[in-house]
This record gives sequence, structure tokens and C-alpha cells, in this order.
Amino acid sequence: MSAVISTSKNLYKHKLTKQENVKEKKTFFCDMKFTDVRQALMKRKWILKRISKNNISFKGKNTNQKGKPIENKKNRDDEIVDFLWTNYRRVNFEKIQAYQYVNHLQGVTELSIKSNLWSNLSKNDKIRLPFTVVVKNFDAQKKDIFAALSITVIDGENNLDANNNSKNNVADNNTINNNNNNNKLSNTYIIKPVSSSRGRGIEIVSNLNDLESHLKVATEEKPMIIQKYISNPSLINKFKFDIRLWVLVSSIDPLRIYTFNEPYARLSNFEFTMSDNNKLIHLTNNSIQNKQDDMLRTAKSKEKDAKMFSYEQLMHYYGEDVWKTIIYKQMKRQTYLTINEIVPLLKTTGKGFELFGFDYMLDDDLNIYLIEVNLDPDQSHSTNVTRNIVPKCINGIIDIVTNNTNGALKKDDKNENTDVDNSSNNSLSEYWDKLESEDEEEV
Repeated sequence: MSAVISTSKNLYKHKLTKQENVKEKKTFFCDMKFTDVRQALMKRKWILKRISKNNISFKGKNTNQKGKPIENKKNRDDEIVDFLWTNYRRVNFEKIQAYQYVNHLQGVTELSIKSNLWSNLSKNDKIRLPFTVVVKNFDAQKKDIFAALSITVIDGENNLDANNNSKNNVADNNTINNNNNNNKLSNTYIIKPVSSSRGRGIEIVSNLNDLESHLKVATEEKPMIIQKYISNPSLINKFKFDIRLWVLVSSIDPLRIYTFNEPYARLSNFEFTMSDNNKLIHLTNNSIQNKQDDMLRTAKSKEKDAKMFSYEQLMHYYGEDVWKTIIYKQMKRQTYLTINEIVPLLKTTGKGFELFGFDYMLDDDLNIYLIEVNLDPDQSHSTNVTRNIVPKCINGIIDIVTNNTNGALKKDDKNENTDVDNSSNNSLSEYWDKLESEDEEEV
């Protein structure tokens, strides 16, 4: 009799343990476009959970993919997941639980909104930025804008002249003196909406009429910024480029900042010149470059990955010593200074973290300038370069933020869906460099 009871208890205990194991399984949700996030978490035995768009972790209108309202849906606690990866604007921080991982921090728009970037960082002389003026009412601000940028009109023309109008002396000496100096247009300005992405709304101007017409649309609700254009960029084979550096803030108290050590360059498809304001020459954003007419491309730009340089290609072009001790070291320093400057404005909700896309430009004296900071940076496999590095980036982030030492994937782990380097036994988090206070020191 006792044996039967003992057996029953054991069976009951066994069933209970199985139920507990089910409860212990960690769940996650990510937007469909974040393919590498989904694959990385599933390989670590996390369970993908489908949740409705009106889940309490989300905010805003409850709509379907066609934008139509979702009716008769109630917020369900059982839809809460342990790990949420979605766009910043969708996160309802008030409803994030203490145990939840979420891929955003509160307050990060203090960097991603261009006017905030300038107002928060411009007082720190160690941070190298293009001189910027925020415009909310052009007619009321016109006098101040012209004074701040030292803008004057050349007699008989609507061309602009500017002197000493950049933070940290960006190409101040290249001023136009007569109408024949078509290749020396330091009097060129770039105008941007403060919160747009993918190059939308950006204009390159070098005459008064264009400047006024583009700035007159600025309002208190939709400000614009105007910057002195960096007219002496470093070029790769005569093409302008910027460098996308992924930056991870895994904690703000204590402050933990990482930079992905395989940044990549995005190139224009047209040879650089200051005598033409064509945006396809000056804006290296992929969204801009992909819209160009194929018939206008140079023969070199027709190559599949002509628009991107991997960090190996960058090191080869500039030399490994220059890349490591001058260029990448500057980027790490500027990144540390930038994040450190806005830490008081950030707040962690749950187990929050943030992946930024820092865009840097290099001038012909090898000085690095921070152009802008992006939230939810592009993770698509648009070229062979990104196809190779995005899985490394995401897998490393998962290991860092979950502090997953035992379950971390290794570089030699087989990964059928991603092109992960199999040459080392180190954790994939080794692709991330942790920044320390010494990275604040002058390069």
C-alpha cells in the first residue's frame, strides 16, 4: 500500500516538476524585421511568443498591419514576455516589468533627435560636432542665424559666404572669394529635419534663395537644423563616406558602454566634388543611394558591395596602425564622451538596454566628427558586409545583456542561418569592446 502511495507521490512530483520546467522557460517577442534577434534567442532555447499589438508592453493606437483598429481586444497579463525587442516608439515603459529585458532606455531621444543632440553636447568642447543652429521660426531668427553662421551675401549673387562658423574649426579656411572658385565651396550648408531618418528631408544649399526657402518651413512643432557642411571629407577612391558604429549601452548604473569592433563605411556612388550640390554625391545613407538612377552610376559603383566597406577594407585602405590608433580610437573616445554626457537624462526600465547607430565622418586631416545618432539602427542583410556582421552584433548583445556566460554561443558554434566567423573559441561578445574611462583621454 505504502509503495503504491509512494509511487503516486513520485508521479505527482514528476508531473509538478514538468509544469515548473514549462514555467521556467523564457519567452520573447520581437518584430518580424529583427530576424537575427529571433534566431539568436531561439538558439539559446528562448521561446518565441506571439502577442497582440495591444499588449500592455506596447503603446499607441491598436491597429493591424493595414492600419485598421483592432476591436474587442483586452490587455492580457499572460502575454507578457521575458524579452521584448521592438521599435522605440512602440514601448510602453510604464508597463515594463522589473524582470523584463527591453531593447530601449527612456530618454534616448536626447541623442537621436538632432536638435537635442546639439543642445546636449555642444557645451562639451571635447565632443567634435559640426556647428549647428536650430531653426523654429526663420523670419524671427534670421538675423541670429546669419550672425551665428557668419553668413553674408556676395555682391551681385545669392551665394553665401561664411567664416569661422563651425565648432572645432571644420574647414573654416575654405571660403569663396570670387565666382570662378567653383571647387572651393565652403559656403555650403546642410539643412535637416530634427527627427527624420533615412536621409528624408535633407537639403544641400549654397545660395540664399535655397537656404531661405528650405528654412521657412520650420516651426516650433517641426524644427529644422542648419549646419556648416564639412567640405574637406576624407575620401575612399574619390568617394565620400561615413562610418556606422554600433554602440551598446547595457547599463547606466553602473555605466557600461560597448562599441562593436567591426564598424563599416557607407559610400556615395558618385565621385565627390563641391561644385555640385547633388544629394547623391553628398549623402551616403543607403536609402538615398538606393534611389538613384542605375544609368547614372559609375562602373565601379555597379559592383554589388561598392556602397559599403568592411572594417577590414577600411584598415587596408588607411593602414592597420592608422585605423586602430587614430580613427577607431577617436570614435571610441567620442562615443564615451557622448554617452557619458547624457547619462543623467537616461532611465532604465526593467532590464533595459540600448543599441545605437553612431554615424561618424572623417575629414582629410583624419579628425572624426559625430554627425548623428540613430535608434533602432538598420539590421538588414543588404550587402555581404552587413550579412556577415549583423549576426555577430546581435549574438554578442544577447550574451552581454543577459550576462549569459554558460549559454553563450561561441564563434565556432555551427550557425546554419548566419555567417558567423568560426575561427575562434571566444564568445561572440568578444566582437564588442567595453569602453572605460581612459577612452575619454585625448587621442
